[in-house]
Amino acid sequence: MLGVQRLPKRNKSSDRLRLTMENIVKCVLDPSVQLPEFHAKILARLPPVDVSHCDVSAILLELRALRAEVRSMGQIAATVETIDLSVDATLVRIVAGTHPRLVCRIMGAIV
Repeated sequence: MLGVQRLPKRNKSSDRLRLTMENIVKCVLDPSVQLPEFHAKILARLPPVDVSHCDVSAILLELRALRAEVRSMGQIAATVETIDLSVDATLVRIVAGTHPRLVCRIMGAIV
């Protein structure tokens, strides 16, 4: 066995379920206990998974999160464009007071 004592039998106790759960939690949280692991070492040997085996609710949650992220990126792009236009307008106002030909050059570079 794994070097762990067996759980005591609690057939007649009124708190049987609670005590059993306490014992299981103690066993799982004990760092000296080496619990068995169940996983595939060679992933290529696993059978293929088709659409009927997928968790649709998890996919929908991921899709909702991705849509929210795309919306926020669109808002960020709109904010950056607004800032860019205000910077261009401010630059034109600053330069407009200095030299008219320079304004034409700047407007040509902006457009």
